[in-house]
Parts: sequence; C-alpha cells; structure tokens
Amino acid sequence: MKTNELQKLVDNYISTIDYNLNNIEDAINADEADINNLLPRYKEILTTTSSNVSERWLKREKYLRTEFVLSVLSDKYPKQRLTLSLAIDAMINILDDFYDEDLPKKQKQVFLIELLRTSSLAYSRMPNTDFVKELGIYLDKLITLAIAEDYFLNLIKKTNNLEKVVKYSKTLLLNRAMDIDYFAQIGLSSIEDSTMPFRIFRALNILKKDILDIERDLEAGQETVVTNICGRDFEKKKYFNKLSSDILSESKVENIELKKMIENEIVEIEKLASQL
Repeated sequence: MKTNELQKLVDNYISTIDYNLNNIEDAINADEADINNLLPRYKEILTTTSSNVSERWLKREKYLRTEFVLSVLSDKYPKQRLTLSLAIDAMINILDDFYDEDLPKKQKQVFLIELLRTSSLAYSRMPNTDFVKELGIYLDKLITLAIAEDYFLNLIKKTNNLEKVVKYSKTLLLNRAMDIDYFAQIGLSSIEDSTMPFRIFRALNILKKDILDIERDLEAGQETVVTNICGRDFEKKKYFNKLSSDILSESKVENIELKKMIENEIVEIEKLASQL
C-alpha cells in the first residue's frame, strides 16, 4: 500500500478519539466549567496514546493487518468496517508489546489507556452478535499461539530429520499466522470466501520477517524457526524452498492480488535465505 493510503488509515484511526471524547464528556460528573477545563486534557492524552500506536504503523515497526486485507480486497472491502478493524489491530499490537517487551511503567500506562479506548471503540462498531462471537473465538486462538510456538520449537530442536523440521516449522508458522484471521473475516464479511489464503500469506510474511530479524533475535535470545536452524547441518536453500512450498500447498489462492503478494514473499524469502 502506498504511503498516502497508509496515512489515510492512520488519519481514520486518530480521528476516532472524538467518539471516546464524546463518551467521556457524557460520563464526567462535574460542573460545566470543570468539564470544559478537563476535556482539552483528555483530548491531549488520547491524541498521545493513539499516536503512540499509529506512528509505529507509519514507521513499519508494527504490522497493520487491516492494511494488508484492504490491499487484497480493494473495492470489495466493506469500508464501513474499517474503524472496527483498525481498533482491533491496535489492540493486538498493544497486547503483543505487553507479551514481548519489558515495558517501563509510563509506557504501560500509555498502552493501557489506548487499549481501553480501542476496546470501547471496537465494541461500539460491532454490527451484530456474530462479529462479537467471532472476536471471542479469535482471542481464544491468540491464547494458543505462545503455547503452540514453544511446543513446536521444542520439537524442531529435538529432531535432525529435515522432513520433520519442515513439518513442525510449517505448523508453527501457520499457527502464528492465525493473527490475520479476524481481519480477513471482517474484510470478507460480504463475500463467501475462505480466510486460509490470507493465513498462507501471513505465514510467509512472518518467515520473511524472522529471516530479516535473525541477528536481533539471536542477540536477544528470541527463538524462531529461523534461529533454530542456524548452525545446524541442514541445506538452508532446500529447507526454505520446501517450507515455502508446503505452506503454499495448504490452500488454493484464487485472488489475483493476493497471489502476486504471495509470489513476491516467496521470491524475497529465497533471496534472503541465500544470504544466511
């Protein structure tokens, strides 16, 4: 997605603080003069907390799932669902940071305020109970990710059989790629189609990112499928080629734009893997 289109998504996200401010104004139990004094302060705080998330989207420091699904579906994307998708995107990014990062107290406070804000926003944009139910299922999926990741990483470490290493790596990546599911469901809400092709792209995208981050991950002691094959007696090209191929075999991809994006990811993975 082009920078100006990404900026539009960010502007959309920032503008949603008006919804929260209206709710806050109604909720404040104070004299009108005090409310008028407090509201600018609330606006300043929410502008800061929302910018904390959106600026990292602009810098490509955090993955914006909504952007990807919108790029694939283009005019078929239900635009009335954008705010819902962006709010949940922010929630998942924040939860990811709480899980992965050792955050200072002030940063935790900023994240918690934005998590509360986006939670309120997301639930206000739920069109029906089916969307609420699916969000619950999606959050249950996220619960499994960390446990499943550790489990399959341990299996990878315990075997020297390339076929098994590829199998466990594929399963691990496709599990990690479940973080795209709800966003694909939002985008496909008016289209009868499978979310699995989106998960295939996301799995390949995660693999590419793990290759790009290998030095940082090794230094930080962060385990991934890529760090686990470093220094092992495997033919790297064969491993990455088979892994990409096996992930791709999970579902037929019919969307032309998505097919192009998947092909580009595979090409980049091959190029990056050759440098390991």
